[in-house]
Amino acid sequence: MRHRTLFVVITALGLAVAACGDDDSGDDTSGAATTAAATATTTAAGAATTAAASATSAAATDPYGMGGTDGAAAGEGTVALADNDELQARILVDGEGRTLYLFERDNGTSTACAADPCRSNWPAFAPEGGPEAGDGVDADALDTVDGQVPGHVTYQGHLLYYFAGDRAPGDVNGLGIPAWFPLDADGDKVGG
Repeated sequence: MRHRTLFVVITALGLAVAACGDDDSGDDTSGAATTAAATATTTAAGAATTAAASATSAAATDPYGMGGTDGAAAGEGTVALADNDELQARILVDGEGRTLYLFERDNGTSTACAADPCRSNWPAFAPEGGPEAGDGVDADALDTVDGQVPGHVTYQGHLLYYFAGDRAPGDVNGLGIPAWFPLDADGDKVGG
């Protein structure tokens, strides 16, 4: 998309330069060409602005490329346990190995992280189709509620979130931020 927009802008500028050339034919085609070039340039600039706005909007609704909207992370719907070397514990992760967190300030299944910047930094774990229990995870402890978003997954009564600063499976960069913790198989906080 960016290359096509660049091509349109370059073409429009070329037309504008050509329209400014010497025309001894006596007719007024240079004015029409200049107008057409200006229109093409304006249209291309508008398209580039729209593309940039769309990219910005996409980043705002899915800032960490998790595939969700409105702060929700789509992600893989499996909730599993994984060994975490940094914590020397088994913690809850999604099906792609990304750490899931609880927020101690939540009131049961009512989120205390509904507005930005909290919402953008801690998007809900809300996979399409709901959660599935992986090995070692109590399927009866999984549920969905209207938490930060509809379909927000809970485990042992805790809403589950991602941390935007976790870039790879196994990252626990959210640990150390007050009130945020990974969970173990019993739904208890780890590392606190």
